[in-house]
Amino acid sequence: MAELFATAFFIIVGYLAIRITPIKKDIFAFCMLMPETIHQCSSVSYDAVIIPCSFFLFAYILHLYYREKKVGWKDMIIVGIFTLVIAITKVPYAAIVLALLIIPVSHYDLRIGKKDGKNIEVASLVRKFWYLVAILVMLAGCAAIYLGRHSAEIKTLVSDILELPEFLKFLQRTYEQRIYAHLQQMVGMFGWADSFVTGQYVILFFGVMVYLNTCITEKVDKKLNIPRRLLMLAIVVIAILMVEVAMQSWNYVVYGWDTTASLDTFRTYIAGSDWNLGVQGRYFIPVLPVILVALSGITQRKRTVGYYLIQFAFYAASAYSVFNILNARYWIV
Repeated sequence: MAELFATAFFIIVGYLAIRITPIKKDIFAFCMLMPETIHQCSSVSYDAVIIPCSFFLFAYILHLYYREKKVGWKDMIIVGIFTLVIAITKVPYAAIVLALLIIPVSHYDLRIGKKDGKNIEVASLVRKFWYLVAILVMLAGCAAIYLGRHSAEIKTLVSDILELPEFLKFLQRTYEQRIYAHLQQMVGMFGWADSFVTGQYVILFFGVMVYLNTCITEKVDKKLNIPRRLLMLAIVVIAILMVEVAMQSWNYVVYGWDTTASLDTFRTYIAGSDWNLGVQGRYFIPVLPVILVALSGITQRKRTVGYYLIQFAFYAASAYSVFNILNARYWIV
């Protein structure tokens, strides 16, 4: 029943995400139809919540950016609910909410007080006193780190900042050894590390993904400029780094190291770690639409017959590939 509910939740929230996004509907659908996405979202796993909610949150922010109507409190409540669900489930992906920064302040209409009487326009205050808001955010971050200073995750984060060169070397070792495994896991991994999609399918997958992302099929007036695209990529970097830090602290548990030790001891742990054991390719899926939209083309695709035929052929090949993997795993003796 849990798996059926997870599948129904994925279908409903995924459908809403595709419906409301004003651009790249095919890319959102492509990410949702990845073998690994379907596998995780039809299982009893936090990914069944994280992936569809992350897709919907980003799609809704794009919807707010492209529509003519201003952003009101109702919109912020919807964004807040999905951000809260994501944060409760897995904190790093809540960073997607920062995509709200692509929306100009003038596009917000957030008023406190009587509608026809005196009221305060929140967005105008934020724009006027943005430096105070930035200071408050930084102070809140420092307070959160101080209050959680005894947790392994916070100590790992602070030690990574203090030992930044060693942390960068740690990331380098991780991706030198695991980059292909991450990509393969992201596309499709069934069971526990024993049934992966083939290398040929991985190449086909990324080829089709790039092909779909080069152009758009929707008619839009607004364009995503370079600063907004860079902001999206920065959000992805923040989310992935937070995942890396969280799983790095898990490494220390696996190694049997003392996670109640002092910060100075944690600073020595980084150099002793070979690579980040816990990070898997599926951890990149929630932010994949953000990456693709940030890197997407803006040319409108005029001829769509061949475009859809290629997708049909790809999904047929996907079904055949996954069937062969599952057949070999479960039925061939």
